[in-house]
Amino acid sequence: MLPKNLVLDEEAFPKTFDELVELASTTFRVEHERTTLESIALRPDGTVATPAGEWRVTRNFLEGAAKAIEIPLHYAYKISPDLFCENFSQRQEDAAVPITISRVGEVVTGLVLDRKSRYRPASTGDVLRAVRNEFDWELRRASISFGGVDVELVLPGRMVEPALGDVIEVGVSLTNSESGDRQLKASAYSYRLSCTNGAIMSDQMGVARWPNDPRMTDAGSLRSFKNGLATLSERLEPVAALYLTAVERRLPDDEYYNLWRRVAYHLPRTEADDVLGLTEQERRELQQTIRERNPLESAVLTNRNVYDIHNRITHAAHGRTVGVRRSLQAVGGDLLSRAEKWPPAASLN
Repeated sequence: MLPKNLVLDEEAFPKTFDELVELASTTFRVEHERTTLESIALRPDGTVATPAGEWRVTRNFLEGAAKAIEIPLHYAYKISPDLFCENFSQRQEDAAVPITISRVGEVVTGLVLDRKSRYRPASTGDVLRAVRNEFDWELRRASISFGGVDVELVLPGRMVEPALGDVIEVGVSLTNSESGDRQLKASAYSYRLSCTNGAIMSDQMGVARWPNDPRMTDAGSLRSFKNGLATLSERLEPVAALYLTAVERRLPDDEYYNLWRRVAYHLPRTEADDVLGLTEQERRELQQTIRERNPLESAVLTNRNVYDIHNRITHAAHGRTVGVRRSLQAVGGDLLSRAEKWPPAASLN
């Protein structure tokens, strides 16, 4: 399915909020073209013709095209670009289906089936300008690409010190895609100063989303999202409490193995072993123990400290692609929420 000259995603890492806003408004500014599936022509050389012009394509666009004609991705990747384009041409003949095409400059970055003409993603540039102008938050890390934006912000003065000299800042993580992937969302977030580890907390800790009500104007949706951000920023005290809890908790063996499975979903098994501090033999023995245990028996506490494992997982997110990075940060954050319900290790001695 992938032509040799496929456009690869570009990713930038702005150091300031102003630079981030500038990139979102220029180099990575997304435009949308509403048309129908039958009106576009996909070519094996990695280009597509739409009513608005001829453009180069990205992997994400081709995956959207495969979904639009109901070709499973595992099959689409096995066939040649010529055969994929032939399948696309045959299946689109009678498909007067509304679609929205996302484009950054001369490159199309996404294709979304839009049967009800309601696809209206938040404008990344507009949202970032509003956040910069109306919230007194500090940028810790950001990336922006054809696939979207990933921003990590902290609130000045909001921090916790679970261990002496180990300072954790608290804030919000903001993501958005205008190319058919994830919608605009802000989550509770933490940033560990000593090693720049970031963690994204589970939705139960608080979340703000872009409203998808088609009756709302863009301005109304932006106001609603800003209100959600303000509410989220006022409810971050429990995040700090999670860290104080984590230093007192040890991982039950079943949770330890389930955690390994979640990490191994995003990383090769050997890397997941290293992240969780396991040898392959230890992991196999752990798996066997859990499988053979009577379902009525309680889990056994391991000697693994929740706070340490959390830090190992979030540290493993460094240098990964945005999807893997955010997934590992979310696994680490979710661990803290789950650990809050476990008894302190000291009470079991």
